[in-house]
Amino acid sequence: MIELHKHNVKFDDASQEIIIDAGIETYWIGADKVSYYWIH
Repeated sequence: MIELHKHNVKFDDASQEIIIDAGIETYWIGADKVSYYWIH
C-alpha cells in the first residue's frame, strides 16, 4: 500500500506508469499492478 499525494505523483499515459517522487527515492509502478488508488 502506497499513499499518493497530488504534489508528488505523476501519471505517464505513454508508459502506463505511476511515478512517485518520495524525496529520497522515486518509485515507478505499472498501472496493471494497481487495483485501487485514492489521491488527496
